[in-house]
Amino acid sequence: MEWGEAPEQTIQREVLEETCCTARELGFIGFQTVNIQARGKDFHVLRLLFKGTIAGEIRLSSEHEDFAWWALKEALKQDLTVGLKEFISQNLEKIQHS
Repeated sequence: MEWGEAPEQTIQREVLEETCCTARELGFIGFQTVNIQARGKDFHVLRLLFKGTIAGEIRLSSEHEDFAWWALKEALKQDLTVGLKEFISQNLEKIQHS
């Protein structure tokens, strides 16, 4: 998040920067704070979970080589960031019914 930026603005900006698509109809699902280690460093992470749609044709930024769409149950089988599977699982009912 940028200083002074609302969570919805962060999601919209990041989706645009990373995919060239526009995030729409965002609904807040939940949040989580967690301490993780990545690349040999400690991080305090605030995860925000939103449900929404995107519009536009995906064109990845230079930071990425590929992307994939998964159904929720298939996503939970993937190798995700530490604690992310549990966070999604804890909010699965809210995700499916919002």
